[in-house]
Amino acid sequence: MSLTSLIFASFLAASSPNKSLVVKTNEIVNSPKESAHLQVATTTQESFYSSEKSSELATELESNPSHEEDQIIITIPKPKTTNPHNSKVDPIMPLELLIVSQTEGEDFADDRPEFAKEGEKVILYAVVKAKDKDGKTVFYTEAPKLKINNKKISPAQIISPKDIGRSLEWFKLEPAGENYNNKRNDKFKLEKIDYAQTLFTEGWSAQANSHPTILYDAFKHLKTGLGVMRYQLTFTDSQGKEFSTPGIECRSKGGLCDKVHKVAFREDNGNWTDYAFELFNSPYIWGSIGKQVDRQIGVDCADLVVYAKRRHQEETSGKKRQPYTWSYGLEKYTNTIVEFDGADIWGNPLADGKLVKFNETVQEGDILLFPRHAAILYKDSSIKGVEGTLDAYDLAIHTLFNEPEIISIGDISSQVGPPLKILRWKK
Repeated sequence: MSLTSLIFASFLAASSPNKSLVVKTNEIVNSPKESAHLQVATTTQESFYSSEKSSELATELESNPSHEEDQIIITIPKPKTTNPHNSKVDPIMPLELLIVSQTEGEDFADDRPEFAKEGEKVILYAVVKAKDKDGKTVFYTEAPKLKINNKKISPAQIISPKDIGRSLEWFKLEPAGENYNNKRNDKFKLEKIDYAQTLFTEGWSAQANSHPTILYDAFKHLKTGLGVMRYQLTFTDSQGKEFSTPGIECRSKGGLCDKVHKVAFREDNGNWTDYAFELFNSPYIWGSIGKQVDRQIGVDCADLVVYAKRRHQEETSGKKRQPYTWSYGLEKYTNTIVEFDGADIWGNPLADGKLVKFNETVQEGDILLFPRHAAILYKDSSIKGVEGTLDAYDLAIHTLFNEPEIISIGDISSQVGPPLKILRWKK
């Protein structure tokens, strides 16, 4: 029997009682002769014993035997390991992970921030930008049409991801606190906002909503919710390499950078006040600056009022003309409709000692000016108050030391004092 036959017989018979068999495997990196001196059990080498490999193995074994007194030591090439994540070799080379979104009725999914009306369906899509086997750039996504950096992607470059099973996880990125201060200790400095990451869902696409998981959700009864929500996506390829879209580490102006994908839902009543809801789920910031507010990072009382006007201008005329200002600065850009001289014992605002008529003298969308505070007059509440009369139970939109909210005039008055004036934007 030849040495090769004896070795194969030893493999199959689990070796003789007098001699043990040790197989040493070469780690083939630069040279097939580079030895890693790794001892492995015989049974792990069964893949070498197929008929198609036997002659190649026999030649290698017969040319490289080594004898010791109690062992037969053979050095053989190490077999290629099976991919632990996917038995199939990955046909793509991922380069970048992106999030795009599309509101129902739009032609393309794109990577710009999404501003939608309450109830509109907004779909988030994962996009894996990659190189195919021919080195061409392709985009794996469920989005039917795609724009990246405002550039249309050719349909030939868009590939359905259905044949490549991957791990994709979506996260909501939310403020972990609701009260920040840019003027702490009388020194102006953008305070860094804390954020938390919450698992949202999995898959190549997801329907967006703005329901917070940390701050109070005042609109849980609405399918989409109202307010702003930011998203992060993670992806693991077949080699176990992880990719991620920008997340909590991407900072700007005290908050998250513009590369973090966001979706904002607003009311749809046809009023400029609808746009104030895009700032819900963002924290109160004492001394907020315009670049924070326009990016929905955070807001103070007067900036909440101005933001809504600016966004309405942007949607109707394409330009944000209204400048940011402080609460008393709003008088420069408005007309005074009512001046109050106090409130009655129930907290109802009085002008010349009388209650003011709602929808006759004042109307939804007017601005409530309080002592060093401002709010938007939202609705005439008939649940507790008197319908048609401006009273303490009527509702306003404001923010003061917590995220934006809908609150009664009486509750605001208990914090800052009764309202001083009713203002209305100049035309």
